[in-house]
Amino acid sequence: MGTSNTGKSYAFTDKSVTSGKTYGYKIQSVSATGDVKDLNTLAVTVDVPTQYALYQNFPNPFNPSTTIRFDLKEVSTVTMEIYNTLGQKVISRNFGLMSAGSYNKNVNFSGLASGVYLYRITAAGSDGQRFTALKKLMLMK
Repeated sequence: MGTSNTGKSYAFTDKSVTSGKTYGYKIQSVSATGDVKDLNTLAVTVDVPTQYALYQNFPNPFNPSTTIRFDLKEVSTVTMEIYNTLGQKVISRNFGLMSAGSYNKNVNFSGLASGVYLYRITAAGSDGQRFTALKKLMLMK
């Protein structure tokens, strides 16, 4: 504990935001004696993606779970399918109707063997536009 007369730099990442919404954050200084001083208030608006996108999973390679990230530019019906290298579907998820925004979905591969798999996201937008993208991932046990 202590005080400092020199500037400090701090960072905060809010992982539970929704695209298109505005959030308020208050910055406070708390002294060693517990005195609280309001320094600043920030308003941050989270942008809505302007296009559909599928990103590389992380971590990759992984064991047994990985996160798949994708963006939806509008309200869409979304499905995700995982295929082995023989083209057989091994996992299928129907996420249903999802709002425009950025998403992280965790997928558990604990029942599958080590190897290379393909993942595909399909999103059918409310305007009739259909987005499909395919990427490769690697499970290492």
